[in-house]
This record gives sequence, structure tokens and C-alpha cells, in this order.
Amino acid sequence: MKRAGFLIFLIIFLVSGNLLFYSQVTKDNANEIALYYSYEPYRIFNELYYLISTNKYIDKTVYNTIDFIKKKIDRKELLLLVDHKNESNDILTGAYFVASFFKPEKNKPYILFNKNLIEIFNYQKSIVFSMFIHEIKHAYDYYTNYGLFKVTDNNMLEKYMFQMDALYIEALLLEKYLVPNNFNLTDFEKILLNSHQKNNLYDYSLIFELTDMKLVYYLYNLVMDKNTYEDNFKSITDIGKILIDGFEDINKEQDEWVKFRKLIAVYSYINYINQITYNIINTKYKKMPPEEFNLNDYSPELFEINNTISNMITPNIEFIFKYNEKYYNKIEKIYNKYLEEITKPEYFIFNREFRFLHLVPNDMLKIKENVKPYDFFGYMEKMPDVLSKKYNFIIKKSVKLYNEEKYEQAAKILEVAVKNEPDNPFILNFYAKALYWFDNESSYKYYNKLIEILDNQETGEKYFKIKNRDKDLLEIKNEKLRDEIKEISIEIAKISKENILVDYWFTESYWKLGTLYLDRSDYLRGIYEITRSMVTKKDDYKLLKEQAYSYLCESFCFLEKPELAKYCADQVFKINPDNKYVLKFLDMLKDKK
Repeated sequence: MKRAGFLIFLIIFLVSGNLLFYSQVTKDNANEIALYYSYEPYRIFNELYYLISTNKYIDKTVYNTIDFIKKKIDRKELLLLVDHKNESNDILTGAYFVASFFKPEKNKPYILFNKNLIEIFNYQKSIVFSMFIHEIKHAYDYYTNYGLFKVTDNNMLEKYMFQMDALYIEALLLEKYLVPNNFNLTDFEKILLNSHQKNNLYDYSLIFELTDMKLVYYLYNLVMDKNTYEDNFKSITDIGKILIDGFEDINKEQDEWVKFRKLIAVYSYINYINQITYNIINTKYKKMPPEEFNLNDYSPELFEINNTISNMITPNIEFIFKYNEKYYNKIEKIYNKYLEEITKPEYFIFNREFRFLHLVPNDMLKIKENVKPYDFFGYMEKMPDVLSKKYNFIIKKSVKLYNEEKYEQAAKILEVAVKNEPDNPFILNFYAKALYWFDNESSYKYYNKLIEILDNQETGEKYFKIKNRDKDLLEIKNEKLRDEIKEISIEIAKISKENILVDYWFTESYWKLGTLYLDRSDYLRGIYEITRSMVTKKDDYKLLKEQAYSYLCESFCFLEKPELAKYCADQVFKINPDNKYVLKFLDMLKDKK
């Protein structure tokens, strides 16, 4: 919301908080920037920009803001960086905009991300998009309102105003783009959106910014009205007297929320009153540098009121921050939840070396000594536009038919391509994928042929190598489970190569072939292919994870590995307590006792 519009809205409102603050650099950061370069925030920005630009008429404010910043990014006037060294798990420091007011020939403004915020992107996109658009708005204000933005380093009033502008556009993103596109919001975003829709961020400002938005905007508006500075001082003095007169009732208040809200009004008054009065005098009466201003010189009465209120609020500061802390704790748990999910080991099966092909690696992995299972490795390299010089049109037609669930037609038109280009992996993939839905035998045949080609392809140096470090056997207290893992690892080694190749272009093929092996009771190979597929991340990961553990539970049951079967069943129930698929296999285990 534009500043003037926001003020008008709140004046009418009177008559009838984001967790991230931006900072400004005051030093030469040219050498620091190289330490922070990463492709990841650019990838996230492009995804966010695509979401907004393809629906740009939904909200012009959001679109115009990000489109303006996109041009700055494209011209490398604004950088997107990641702090690889910051291991903080605190979402409050997830991202912030850093302005540049000195040595513009060396310094460039940038948005800096905590690397943990980048890593949770594939788990919870909404919170990363929310944080990003917030900092994008700060960057936008830096470029479009440079003079006022520059004073925010020492002016908490203007800093708060820009903060509320950024929160407003963040709420618009949630309301207009994320919710309509079925993004799952975190509790933090729900609080922000609810406050935006309920009272234009008033509750949010109270809780997270510890500021009574109505009061501060009313006082801020006095600077711009037509009254004399004496009239303005009287208005400010009268508000102070009202707060003093009502303070005794605040201490008697039993409802914690009501008490907190009233205390924040008092707290806001003493926090912002010096800046408000300085602005009024500087605008309407006498120009002066901020350091020369003394409230007592211009209004001893207001000075005394301010001191009285300060003394009254002091015994209540502990209550204010304890009440505020309840919400912060809730927000911090959101971040920790996703960090735990990222670092938690998932499968015991392979303690092997993986070679990922057609993967653009997450560049933050390069600085990690130990890559944990299910870390975000990276994202898929773009497939070639031409998959076959002769049959590219037919492939596209087949894909269209497949998406329309016309599987037999999709397979039929590829028959000539399969016959004439029998070793083309793209043709084999789309052909086997279509056959999968109506001809299992043929699908099994062509998937095996495809996987054989993939496993034997010449990679040269075009792969990204990761040593998969699953949970150490010594950490597993269940001795029977340890033994089963050792046994299954030996069996897996007999059917796989020493270095397991995973081609990112064909991860779905591993999955489908794995299920076809299970249909044939070839459980060991089914485990191998399904697990190979699941070492990569997918957006619908929870559903896939539930299915994967369900199939693994089934396989281990038939392979007479009861401890592994139980482990996999436990993972299923953590995701979906109502899953019925694994119950019959658990019953099988009981029958064998």
C-alpha cells in the first residue's frame, strides 16, 4: 500500500508486524560479496516472479514492485546473496535487505539470505516467498524513496513506516497469490494474513512490532497537517494525559490480551514521541540537526508527561516481552520443524556413493563436509528442446495425449519412433510410461531397457558425486535392526554397481520400474529402484514418502526382515496415521511369530 493511501485508511479507521528488519551497510563490502554468491536465491526469485507475472493483473502493487526489482537484478544493480557461514536456526534472521549509501562504485545493495532459509525452500515455499517479497519491497523503497529511506538508520519512526509497507505487500502476496494457488501457509503467515484481513495489520503490529499502529499513524499524520506546531504539541500532550489517567485501569485488567494491547499504546507513545515532536518542529518551526533537539527546550510539560509515562510503563516491561515471547516461540518452532525435516536420515539402504547426472547442484553443498541424506542436492537441469531430430513432434503429441490420460493412443503413436530409435532414452521413457497404465509386461520390458541404457551411459566428468551417509549402524540401539540392515545392504550390493548413478531426467522411471518389480515379487530390486528414485526431492514429497515407505514395508515383510518392516511402517504412520495399506503386512508379521 502506498504511504499516503495507508495513512488515509488509518485516519478513517481511527475515527469510526514482518520478523525481519533491513539494515544498511556503511562500509566497503566489495570483498564480502564474493563470499556470499549463490545461484539459489536467483532461482527462487525467478519462480516467485513467474508466479506473480503470470497473474500480474490480480494485484498491480505486487507486480509493479517485483517487476521493478527484476530489472535491477537483471542489470546487476541489486545482488541476491547467501550467507553460507550463518548457521542460525532463527527465522527472524532469515533474510534482510542491505542498502548502500557509500562508495556506490564499489558497493551494491543486496538481499542476504540465511542459508537455512534457502534450504527449507523445497519443503515450505510459502515462507521463503513471504520473506523474499518483504525484502524486495525494502529494496524497491530504497530505489524509489532514497532520501527518506536513508534516514531510517537513525529514525525508528520512518523505519517502522517502511516496515509496515513491506508487511502490507507481504500480506497481499499471501492473499492474492499464495492462498489461491493452494500454498500451505505456516502459522506465521496465517497470523499475518488474518491480521491483514481482520484489521489491516493492527494486531500483527501490536504483537511483533510492539507498536500501536493506529496511535503512531495518527501522530505521524500530525507532521503533515495544516495546524501550527503549538496545536500539534497540544494534541500530543492531550494524548499523553489520557494515557496517564487510564493507566490505573490497565493494571487492574485481567484479560492478558486487552492488557497487552493497552500497554503497547503506552509503550508506543514513549518510543516514538521524541521523533514525532522533532519532525513537527523541524517541518513547521525550525530546521535543526537531530542531535541538537531537546524536548524539554520546546515543551517542558510534554517532557514531564513523557517521563511520567516512562516510569509507569517500566514495571510492566517484563509482562510485555513475556507476552510477545509466546508468539516468537511459536514462530521459531516453524523454522526448526523444517530444519529437522531436512537433516533427518530417511533410508538405511545405501551407504554408497551416488553420481547424479543432469543435476544443477545446490552450490551450498560444495562447502559442506558431510552431506546428509535428504539434504536438498539441487534441481534438474533443463531437458533439451529437441529430444529426437526426426520424431520430436510425435514425442510432444504423445506427451499431450498422456496428459489427457489417453494412454493407449500416447503409446501407439510412439511405436514407429521406438522401432527406428530403439536406444533413444527419451522415446523409451515416454513409451514405457504410457504402457505402464494398460500393459505392464511391455512397460516392464521397455523400462528395463531404458534403465540399462541409463546405467551404462558415458558420463565423463558430467556428474555430481555425493557420498550418502545414512544413519551409522552404531547409532542404532536395536541389535536385530542393525543385523537386518547389514544383511540387506549385502544383498543390494549384489544387484547394483559400486557407484550408483541417478539421472535426474528419469527419476520417475526408477520409481515405476520399482513398482513393476514388486508386482513380480522381486522385492530386492523393487527396494533398490524405489529407493534410488527417492534420493531426489519432489514437491509432493510427503505423498511419495508415504508410498515409498509403504512399499518398503511390504518388501521387507516378504523378505522376512521384520524389524525393517516395522521401521518403515512407523514412518508411514508418522505421515498418515490413517494409512491402511501397511496394516495387512503388520498382521503378516504377527502371524509369523
